Formats: sequence, structure tokens, C-alpha cells
Amino acid sequence: MIRADTAKLQAAEIKDCNIVIQAFGYSSKHVPIYNYENKKVNLRKQNKGSTYDVDDKCRLISMTTAKPIDRLYGIGIGYSIKTNDLSVQAESRSN
Repeated sequence: MIRADTAKLQAAEIKDCNIVIQAFGYSSKHVPIYNYENKKVNLRKQNKGSTYDVDDKCRLISMTTAKPIDRLYGIGIGYSIKTNDLSVQAESRSN
């Protein structure tokens, strides 16, 4: 598997290929979070990937303290779902 972010890089990588399999995945664009002291807050991710880890109330978890961050929530693509709260549920496929 390779990563080629531009059409030029993609063309260079596939010029001698007989078959190309597109393997696109969803990931969240990271939005930097800063605390009241203007220090960057590092968020814990799952499996060194792009999915951010949350607790059972969907609160993002600090990498430094390993504790949920009060009033900072992650829901949707790129966030894990661990809640047992029935008002927060994963999307279901339409087909």
C-alpha cells in the first residue's frame, strides 16, 4: 500500500501497474486543542491511527493524563463509540 496525495504522485506510482486497488478510508482532520495556558492538548488515539479515543460519555481523552477532558466531546467519523447511552448510537447503513 502506498500513499500518493496528488494526481502527479499517483500517476508516477501507477504507471507500470497492471491493476490498482483504491483503498480509501475515513479519517478526521485534526483540530488542535489548547488549554487555558495556551498549551497544546494531545489527544489519545486508538491503535496509533486516526481514530480518537473517547470514554463512555464520548469525552475525548488526554494523552498526558489518560483522563477524559471535561466538556470536550468527539462524535462521528474518526471517533470511537463506547457509550451505553441509547441517545448516542452509531449510524446504520442505508442498504
